[in-house]
Amino acid sequence: NGASTPMGAETSRQAWLETAPKASEWNLSNNSIGDDDASALASALERNRTLTSLNLSFNRIGVEGARALTQALEKNGSLTILNLQFNRIGNDGASALATALGRSRMLTALNLSSNKIGAEGVRVLAAALERNEMLTTLDLSSNGFADEGARALAAVLDRNGMLTTLLLSSNNIGDDGVGALAAALEKNGTLTTLNLSGNGFADNGAKALAATLKKTSMLSALDLSSNKIGVDGVVALATALEKNGMLTMLELHRNFIGNAGARALAAALEINCTLSSLNLSSNGIHDEGVNALANALRMNGALTSLNLHFNGIGNDGAMALADVLGKNATLTSLNLSSNKIGPDGGSVLAAALEKNETLTALDLSGTDIGDDSA
Repeated sequence: NGASTPMGAETSRQAWLETAPKASEWNLSNNSIGDDDASALASALERNRTLTSLNLSFNRIGVEGARALTQALEKNGSLTILNLQFNRIGNDGASALATALGRSRMLTALNLSSNKIGAEGVRVLAAALERNEMLTTLDLSSNGFADEGARALAAVLDRNGMLTTLLLSSNNIGDDGVGALAAALEKNGTLTTLNLSGNGFADNGAKALAATLKKTSMLSALDLSSNKIGVDGVVALATALEKNGMLTMLELHRNFIGNAGARALAAALEINCTLSSLNLSSNGIHDEGVNALANALRMNGALTSLNLHFNGIGNDGAMALADVLGKNATLTSLNLSSNKIGPDGGSVLAAALEKNETLTALDLSGTDIGDDSA
């Protein structure tokens, strides 16, 4: 039972509020809601006992609106999901919400991405996480709080026993901040999903995460895409994969892996038996690296999804993959789009598909295979 109605003039807002309490979900994203409207919503929220999900993303809610919502959350006993993505909350608004977070007994998911929350706001939120016993998902992406904010979160991660998903993409977190988070993960026993994409850290950050993955970690999904990880960092991650038995998804899209990094990951895939999804798109991997990955797929029985989009792979790489497709019985999705595969490569892949009984998705868009192979 969801309610998704634009809030316009005062009369329509009032009419909406009179009917909305009957719904379990309010979707009010992209409605130009400011602090005054947020305050009106907060008043309704205080009385509501059925609402479980509130989406206020892409609005104009600032500090005062955040404070009003904070007061409402302290009285509301039903809301479990609050989405405030892309508003104007800032540090002061985050501090206000942290008060509710420290006292909340219901909220399980909070999205504060794209709100210009700096390290100061993150520190207050992190302190609230020490007291909170319900929140499992926290999205702080695109706030730009850098290493200082990451260290504040790391300081509480080794003591928080509830958070399972932490999304920190596009925050200018460097090697030092990633290192602090990695050290905290050695003590944390609940976090299963960590997104650090688009932060710009390099090999040292990857090595710190690899050291944690090698020792102990509950992480099952790790997104490191759009960073500056090179061969040394990938070699460390690959070595960790040989010993890690928990990670099922690894995103390395848009890094600097190259053929050498692909060879290291291939060696790990020959041993690893848990990783099911690997994204290596846009990494400068050519036929040599793909040949190594193809050979690894002969022995790997866990990987179901492999993304090699935009890597400069030619016919030789396509032929190597085609050869293994006739033997591999686990891969269900293979993305080879935007590569340099021509008609010859397309033909052998088509022939391999006739023998393969498990692959359900093969993407060859943006290649030069021609109509005969399509």
